[in-house]
Amino acid sequence: MLVGVVAIGFLSARIGYPSIPPLEASEAPTVEIQQSAITATSIPTATGTPFVPTNTIVLTPSVLTPSNSVEQFIRTYFQEINSRNYENTWSLLSDAFKASRNSPQNGGYQGYVDFWNTVDRVEILEIKILQQSSQSAEVYVVANYYYKNGVTTTGQQKFYFTYDFTRNTWLFDVSL
Repeated sequence: MLVGVVAIGFLSARIGYPSIPPLEASEAPTVEIQQSAITATSIPTATGTPFVPTNTIVLTPSVLTPSNSVEQFIRTYFQEINSRNYENTWSLLSDAFKASRNSPQNGGYQGYVDFWNTVDRVEILEIKILQQSSQSAEVYVVANYYYKNGVTTTGQQKFYFTYDFTRNTWLFDVSL
């Protein structure tokens, strides 16, 4: 360990930083590293013996919370629809949502793409969160749908969402 500190001191002096004096084994610091749900503390052995760290790892439970708001997810989803990024938006539908709204009988993925290709753009007018937990949400959305044939409709829909902690994203779902 002392060799490493001396080497760092030598390199620091070579690149213009002041030299770091070597530490004695009895002065070895305790280091605490915080990473998501793990706290690791390095504890040195008794004074006067060679520095050999003994590591104790304490698992600290963390509350899993969605990394983005459901409102931001909805806005981003429709921006992606407007940009014609259908493979990405299709992946943001739960399997249950796909089965109920875009089943193979309803055209599956191709039916989904065909529908969105009739829409020129979507404009979100209002998003109201009716109910939300860390795992699910119920949201009322008002949006204008501007179709390529010149027709504009205002949709008022209640959507359900589930949070996929593996992928770290919300997904459209069928119910809470």
